[in-house]
Amino acid sequence: MSNRVKGNLVKLIGIPVIFLLLGFLLGSSGVLDNVFSRAMVFSSSGITGSKLFRKADNQFDRGEYNEASRSYSALIESGLFMEGKLGAAYENRGWCRIRLGDYGPAEGDFDRAIQLNPGSAAAFNGRGWAKVKREEYDAALDDFRTANDLSPRYAMVFTNHGVALANLGKRDEARKNYMRAVEIDNDREAKGYALLNLAWLDYQDGRFESAFALADQGVRILPDYAMGYNDRGAIREDMGEYEEAIVDYSRAIELNRDPEAVAQSRLNRGVARLMAGNPDAAETDFTAVLHSQLPMREEAAIWLWIAMLKQGKTIDEIEERISELIPKDQLADWPSPALRLFQGKTSMDDYTASYWHPNPVKRRSRRAEMFFYAGQYLLYRGETGQAREYFQRSIDLEVIDTNATRMAKLILEEMD
Repeated sequence: MSNRVKGNLVKLIGIPVIFLLLGFLLGSSGVLDNVFSRAMVFSSSGITGSKLFRKADNQFDRGEYNEASRSYSALIESGLFMEGKLGAAYENRGWCRIRLGDYGPAEGDFDRAIQLNPGSAAAFNGRGWAKVKREEYDAALDDFRTANDLSPRYAMVFTNHGVALANLGKRDEARKNYMRAVEIDNDREAKGYALLNLAWLDYQDGRFESAFALADQGVRILPDYAMGYNDRGAIREDMGEYEEAIVDYSRAIELNRDPEAVAQSRLNRGVARLMAGNPDAAETDFTAVLHSQLPMREEAAIWLWIAMLKQGKTIDEIEERISELIPKDQLADWPSPALRLFQGKTSMDDYTASYWHPNPVKRRSRRAEMFFYAGQYLLYRGETGQAREYFQRSIDLEVIDTNATRMAKLILEEMD
């Protein structure tokens, strides 16, 4: 996630039901009927089409999203498929694009899939998730409702619906949707994601023991899901289980199947190491996010700056390292204004106004981060009293799931 980067109410449940061998689409008739409908489409398209689909699906399953996207594009352009099967190719390419962070083109793929197969609950679910990733939550809810109407026992829709609701601050409704996905229990993946999202709600409420129990269940159901380890690691860290948290973050990085999960785990592990007094190891994690062009580079850049200050590096040394890793003006999203503040490229007044976001949930989280980064800047300038005030204001917002809050608490403890 963009705050503590742990987890994932905001960023979690978008995994498609990707197609192994014959594959299947979840639609209005349920899972089994659609297994057979896809098999019949294959019989009309021939063995060549079947092999092409298997190749693309296997690439997706291995986390080779660029390659899979190209393979699905070849399927789309091959002329071998029409209507339902062609729609499936668009859906699958849409999921590849979501994994690659190309949310606009992904939404376009799901639009085309819906045109080809307006009765596909899976296509509406996919488009809804693309809208979630674009922070178009109200529009996403419309698609999830349509998917639910088409397929009332489609567990993944309930899970994704819950994510959109949570991002709108409707936590009780979100919890009901996650629970419904668990109760339906006809999709192992959807159940695992729902449990992890329920864990995150409890974590945000400070109920760490129940959060851990739910997250642990989710990880056991989805042992290859990197974000699950990231989430469980975040909870463990706040329970004081530092070594276990590092193991979970490292496992998420080792799986290396989801760029977003890798970036979040790198950031979390880096901040944990920084808080443990190991800025050199922290620098390695933050640098990896920037060097590998992973998501969340803006956050990695400002944390790298903070880590290098902890190492005793001069401003010239830090600027030289940052310029090696980040092409000029490449970073634009939050919290890049914090980096510009450290670089002397923006005023404190302009910086403190930069956190605003139209979504109140995200706005509150950004506000906590804004106060923390401002405190770090003032601390670096030797303005200890004002820095202390900003750190306290970050803590007072009670946003648990952000690295900024935990680091602010540690700094105030060390200052006392």
